[in-house]
Amino acid sequence: MYDPEALNEAQRLAVSHGDGHLLVLAGPGSGKTFTITQRIFFLIQERNVPPEEILVVTFTREAALSMQTRFHAQSDDRIYPVNFGTFHSIFYRILCDSHRITHYRLMTEQQKRTLLAPIWREEQTLFLSAVSCYKNTGNLEAARRRLPQEKRASFERDLQLYESAREQNRLFDFDDMVFLCRKYLLEDETARKRWQSRFSHILMDEFQDINPMQYETVKLLAGGGS
Repeated sequence: MYDPEALNEAQRLAVSHGDGHLLVLAGPGSGKTFTITQRIFFLIQERNVPPEEILVVTFTREAALSMQTRFHAQSDDRIYPVNFGTFHSIFYRILCDSHRITHYRLMTEQQKRTLLAPIWREEQTLFLSAVSCYKNTGNLEAARRRLPQEKRASFERDLQLYESAREQNRLFDFDDMVFLCRKYLLEDETARKRWQSRFSHILMDEFQDINPMQYETVKLLAGGGS
């Protein structure tokens, strides 16, 4: 439960922050997770925010489960339906809701290489690295620079062929969860507004590790603010 006496002054300022964006800088062992869980309790108990409107994002499944466990351990056996998850699990949930990946399967590395074989026979690891760079940054030039000079001119064409093969085989990977979710929210205004209204507060752990596509997608969920 919310316990202001258990917080130091800096933590209390973070926990009791009003409306708008807030970036908290904190080193290891400074109580980041405790501060986040206390922020959740503060929003629920002091600001009357419905628990189901709170989204808590972490980078790994283990971190999400750990934070969720610590939150429930402090909740005095009350059930609060706060949303905890990783970027990938949250974006996957949104894509499933959209029915855009119905009957799709998560690709293995071997399946990626099988799809790529007719398009790019040599240096497949470099090509897949460039694809991942593009899907996580949206920067085509940065992706090209991962390839040998002689391969760069054909990258965009080969990427389109690879994506077409992936779609035809109803396959996707973890990078697609982010890339396709952002695309869906950008293209479908009705869906975007529905998801924006679903989460009134978004809390993020280890924000410094976010990549450009994750950041852009979270901005869309938050209503477009920076």
